[in-house]
Amino acid sequence: MTQHITYSLLVPPAPWKLTGSALFIAGWLSPRALADIRREYGEQPALQNLVMGFFASYSHTPIGPYQEYFIGSGPKWKVLPTLKIYNSFVSTELAHTAGRLLWGAPHISSGVAIAKSGNDIEASVQSEHEVFTLKGCDMGRFLPLAAPGLPVYTERGPRRQLFFVSVSAGSVRRVRLQIEACHTENSLLMRLLLRAPHIALYSGNMRMKISQSFDIL
Repeated sequence: MTQHITYSLLVPPAPWKLTGSALFIAGWLSPRALADIRREYGEQPALQNLVMGFFASYSHTPIGPYQEYFIGSGPKWKVLPTLKIYNSFVSTELAHTAGRLLWGAPHISSGVAIAKSGNDIEASVQSEHEVFTLKGCDMGRFLPLAAPGLPVYTERGPRRQLFFVSVSAGSVRRVRLQIEACHTENSLLMRLLLRAPHIALYSGNMRMKISQSFDIL
């Protein structure tokens, strides 16, 4: 009981509003690449051709600054359009607690970092599950980006959870990525970067709103 009260005081209820910078990676796996990954990961109903990676450095959140990386796949769970998050890494214990308490997100505490210096962008993850570093080059402005709310399928079962992401006009940059180092064999993101057409976009002015979530039975 004491632990639950402590978490409630430290973790404000949803909806949350967050701001910061973010690197978005999206691509399309071929049927053959998808079949190869399914053999390695097992039959996962939400694993589809569309794969999305997301790195964020949140400067303002209800629980203070932290960094996050997740890899997801969509677009359906049964008949519902959705995003299935496979791996999610956050840089602080409080963010780890909040993700599990509020949304049932499969958060793992980890070393996550993303930074931009001039035209150079670097993102990295250091954990027992994923170890890699990506380096990117700013290729110039891209069109303004806005994403609709997405229901998310998490480890606690199918849950309706909406992410609303927007960026300021003119802040979206096209990025050319390369793998600097990778020590993870079965990584969806590495498969995407190595084998499939993809696009990478960076924004230094990202805003996100995360809704409450509830079970879909």
